[in-house]
Amino acid sequence: MYINNLKLENFRNYKTLDINLDKGLNVFIGNNAQGKTNLLESIYILAMGKSYKEHKDLELINWNNEELYIKTILSKKDREEHINIYINKNKKKTISINELYINKLTKLIGIINIVIFTPDDLLFFKNGPDVRRQYFDAQISQIDRMYFENIQKYYKIVKNRNNLLKNKNVSRETLYPWDIQLLQYGKEIIRKRNEYIKDLQDIIFDIHKSLTSNVENIELIYNKNVKEENFENELTNSFETEKKYGYTIVGPHKDDYNFTINNRDLKKYGSQGQQRTSILSLKFSEIELIKNETGENPILLLDDVLSELDIERQKHLIKYIQKVQTILTTTEFDEKIMHDLNIGKIFNIKEGKIV
Repeated sequence: MYINNLKLENFRNYKTLDINLDKGLNVFIGNNAQGKTNLLESIYILAMGKSYKEHKDLELINWNNEELYIKTILSKKDREEHINIYINKNKKKTISINELYINKLTKLIGIINIVIFTPDDLLFFKNGPDVRRQYFDAQISQIDRMYFENIQKYYKIVKNRNNLLKNKNVSRETLYPWDIQLLQYGKEIIRKRNEYIKDLQDIIFDIHKSLTSNVENIELIYNKNVKEENFENELTNSFETEKKYGYTIVGPHKDDYNFTINNRDLKKYGSQGQQRTSILSLKFSEIELIKNETGENPILLLDDVLSELDIERQKHLIKYIQKVQTILTTTEFDEKIMHDLNIGKIFNIKEGKIV
């Protein structure tokens, strides 16, 4: 799959933008704060329905304007998709696919598959578990719309249950209807996360060995807060503790993901170089897994990361860039990096304009 055309109107610092993209590599060059990252963010929103920066929709609207539009024409193997997103300051948000309005994000997720790599990803292993959960939830949702729906329902249940637990006099009977739903959706989430990590492990192991000249074995570990078969008992046994603290302490909302290199915890003992190689392995594995699941390559979004990698890691990334449509941002055209790339189009960005 690849994006043919991208249009922005009053999005971030873009008053208006209308560009046709190459199906291969597209390079966007510009100084900091000119709009390069905003452009990648717009593509992410077209794929996922919301920003990966967790901003409110209203913050996406250009200053002194009341509304924004994000539009794209996407080419897939057997069809063309037209996706339009409209947001205004009255908190109205509409999404249409091929001119038909949708009322659920599940109908959008998975039409555009993306893998995004930003400088923040280099802190992936140092961040808290909530960052890793959100990251993998987004990745799983792209290939399983039902998972996306389940995760949304699950977190609403947790929120409602937490509100009840703030009352120190809450009873088991009051919580029971919420517990039933928590178990129903929570077990599905645990099952799917377990399945996804198992599939990803099969791919990342070989990729990482290749990147490290066969000297490192990487393992992904799904660190469950509770096992599926123990969920109900653990929830029952935690009632008094939950009353004491006023929130739900058992469930997949407390999960984490660990990585080991040669059986040593990557977060604790991995060098900066090992962590950077591991995040590359993770991104490459996601490309392969999405292709296996959907039959099409995803779109690769690279936000000024080539300069963050040494020459050897750049070379491995370049190999994958040649396989998929890539939108790459950079502050300067580095001849040492770019000479190995088969560049389709180069765009210069200045103050939210293609110049």
